[in-house]
Amino acid sequence: MKLAQRMLARTMPMSRSRFVLLYALICLIWGSTWTVIRIGEDAALDPFLGASIRFIIASIILWALVLARRVPMPRGKVEWRAAIINGLLGAAGSYTIVYWTSQFVPSGLEAVIFGTMPLWTIVISQLILRSERPSMQKVLGVILGFAGLLLIFLPGLTIGNNARIGAMLLMLGSPFVSAVSLVITKRDAKGIEPLALNAISISIAMAVLTILSLLTNDLSKVHLTSTHLWTIGYLATFGTVVTFVVYYHLLRTNAAIVMSYVSLITPVIAVFTGWLLLNEHLSLYAIAGALAVIIGIRLTLIDRSPIDRSQSVAALDLD
Repeated sequence: MKLAQRMLARTMPMSRSRFVLLYALICLIWGSTWTVIRIGEDAALDPFLGASIRFIIASIILWALVLARRVPMPRGKVEWRAAIINGLLGAAGSYTIVYWTSQFVPSGLEAVIFGTMPLWTIVISQLILRSERPSMQKVLGVILGFAGLLLIFLPGLTIGNNARIGAMLLMLGSPFVSAVSLVITKRDAKGIEPLALNAISISIAMAVLTILSLLTNDLSKVHLTSTHLWTIGYLATFGTVVTFVVYYHLLRTNAAIVMSYVSLITPVIAVFTGWLLLNEHLSLYAIAGALAVIIGIRLTLIDRSPIDRSQSVAALDLD
């Protein structure tokens, strides 16, 4: 929590080492959440119920920090609109889709589909943030990274019943709405403190998921086990509060496309955490795919144009 709080102040331009450290922190935590969510579901925790409790806890923590630190709220219609859109699309919309489709689509395949977010971000950035025009090298890097994801989960890419096919198609909406939210937040929310932005966004997601949970569950029959409690606690504090605050702090000084690459790295981490914690099989496909993702990310990050300097609060030196 202290790490998330330290990210709130506007500071001098960030060093390369600090950027890499924080970027890696986001990837590691979000990569582990796929496994933690699976552990909770394996313990018979309803997806919407678990998600709603997760966001209730995260909202309480975020608003407590906002009040304790007297963090200013968004100013003007543009900033409030950006915060609300981020809450409706990037938080509520994306997570509602992910948690619902998790009932029909394997978590690995969900990760593959969500890995298309950088591709959506490139297209949307072209339309909204014309200064974030990707080079051919960056495009090739994203394509190679996505190909690596497909390779990782190739053994599990089988088409089942109509419900699964429909869920897979719906799952495509999650990276799309996340990309739209990311680009709009980059454009219009530069002046909003990350903690305030996330308090508003997570609260919106909490409201939506709580309503869905009440509509789909009989709370009188709910019994939370110790496994439910620690998985929800981890997802709420680390998987939501810490990661989202740091993520949107980095977005203030980095191009939306660069931040979207997190969705390419996290599935790779999910494979290895699943292998370590759940004894899932680590195939040669997974190893080869992980290498492809790493090379793809390297291709995109060595491009000298990843930072949107014209719209940054402070420029990040990656030289």
